[in-house]
Amino acid sequence: MRVGGGIIVLILGIAMVLGQEKAVKQTAAETSAAVDKQGYGIVPLGIPLLAGPAALSYMMMHGPLQQTADFMAIVVPGLVVGAITWATFHFATRTQRWLTPAKLNVIERLSGFLLAGLAIDMMAMGLKELFPVLAG
Repeated sequence: MRVGGGIIVLILGIAMVLGQEKAVKQTAAETSAAVDKQGYGIVPLGIPLLAGPAALSYMMMHGPLQQTADFMAIVVPGLVVGAITWATFHFATRTQRWLTPAKLNVIERLSGFLLAGLAIDMMAMGLKELFPVLAG
């Protein structure tokens, strides 16, 4: 899985560096379908990112609230994440005005370069597991 996932991530990273990300991520049929429905978003897909399995596991692990320390260990991280999320969404429009298309292009290319590096590392770890002789 690591090698296969690394190859896919490497392809995406290279496409980002070359500025061809849309060609890798979307077919022509998907692009035309997206134009017809532009502006429609599926909000429920974002909810698990804010309160997903990790957050639920964390809360279940800490169990019932018996002491003030238990309350602080469960409620305070939720409030901190909520505040960071609010600040991110609140300042998104101001950031959008500051980030010109040229700046976004540079950020995308640098991110693609970092993503390609992570993909190579992922593939190397996978190959070491597949072929232990490579680790020596």
